Amino acid sequence: MADVWSQEAEKHSPNQQYSDIREFRFDNNHEHTLRLIPQKDPKKLPFHGYIIHWVPQQNSKKGRPIVHAIDKRCILCEYVSDLWTEINRLKEEEDCTDKSPNVQKIYALIQGISGKKKYDFNILDREDLKHEVNGKKVVAPKRFTTPSTVWKPIFEYAKNPKWGSPSDEKNGYDLQ
Repeated sequence: MADVWSQEAEKHSPNQQYSDIREFRFDNNHEHTLRLIPQKDPKKLPFHGYIIHWVPQQNSKKGRPIVHAIDKRCILCEYVSDLWTEINRLKEEEDCTDKSPNVQKIYALIQGISGKKKYDFNILDREDLKHEVNGKKVVAPKRFTTPSTVWKPIFEYAKNPKWGSPSDEKNGYDLQ
């Protein structure tokens, strides 16, 4: 199955080919061993971070994605910030609680559009070393899109001097 994000990028840049990027998917009944691929430029980080908002739309189960860099704020970020400001005002000035109807209404609005941090890593899946394609062993990079339950521990290990960056060319290590 082709990557929807890549297909969208190709619509806007018809001379570029993106949809041949392979996505890594976890198999729940299988242990995976992955290696983060370092950037060509050692000054750059081995991942791409972004925030994704899923904006509710009629006739859509998931909504429409709005994506932007982590270090940027969009109109939705500003809107959610304003809603949190209003919640704090209601709690301080009007003695509302989390269960007050006015606060609950605002929480419902925030829940529908709050942003989530995601990180994309280029990885090698060690499982690929065991498979052949057209009679040849092929190891191709994959894009690994991670939720916070995955990227937070990776970043913690990378900050620890005992472990260091898992994508380091000389001292890197596999993740399981």
